[in-house]
Amino acid sequence: MFRKRKDRKRGKTEATEEVDGWALAREILAEVPVFASRTDFNVFDPEFVDPIIQDELDRNRRFGGVMPTTRREVQRLCERLKGRYRNAHFKTPEGRARLEEAIREFYDDPLWFSDDEVVTVDLGYAPGTLERTGRVGWGIAKSEVEDRGELLSTEVGRFLERFAREHPDATYVDLQVVVPTGYTGKRTLRYRHARGEDRVWVFKRERPTDAWMSVPLGGDPGRLTRGEISVHTEDCRLVRLSDRIEWNIRVPD
Repeated sequence: MFRKRKDRKRGKTEATEEVDGWALAREILAEVPVFASRTDFNVFDPEFVDPIIQDELDRNRRFGGVMPTTRREVQRLCERLKGRYRNAHFKTPEGRARLEEAIREFYDDPLWFSDDEVVTVDLGYAPGTLERTGRVGWGIAKSEVEDRGELLSTEVGRFLERFAREHPDATYVDLQVVVPTGYTGKRTLRYRHARGEDRVWVFKRERPTDAWMSVPLGGDPGRLTRGEISVHTEDCRLVRLSDRIEWNIRVPD
């Protein structure tokens, strides 16, 4: 399965290259998407990860309970571990609680980047309680920050206030978030605060030629946070767009 690759610097192959097996195993598992096809919500705590690794070492006679020290053997170990690591996030109440907390922590402290004009904020997935969505699947069917399949307007206001305050010269603040819409559904939304227009524009990924325009904010995004204005699309004006919205705004590493 693993092709022998020569290490030009050391003159070694993957079969003989010495590595810190535990460090490499954790690094490989950290790249396994666990939830929503992303690795951002993975639980990396060694107290959670290491017992999963050790159990596989103990079960497999090839390893005899001992972590291998060559790159190829660690990679072989991790091929067997990937599914177990992913499933461990859902198998027990403790694993689900850790995953729920990881989703919530990412949401509360999101990734963002800025150019001269736009601050782009990736909120990840709206936090909530994990539930079975089928015989083998798990998902968040209901979020505490969700309102009729969209983000609560007070939450939109909370983040817009924060990033407008931290980036006073930005023309736009964009929030992107995935919100559950039931046991098997989800919706990707973008909220754009256009300062020059004093409005919030709402975009839905499944409707790339539509947008919803809020009423003017009166120069104060805090009106959303205080519940004075709603940016739910049912309370906004629908506008047909001449061009499709681009959704390639994942925050770069």
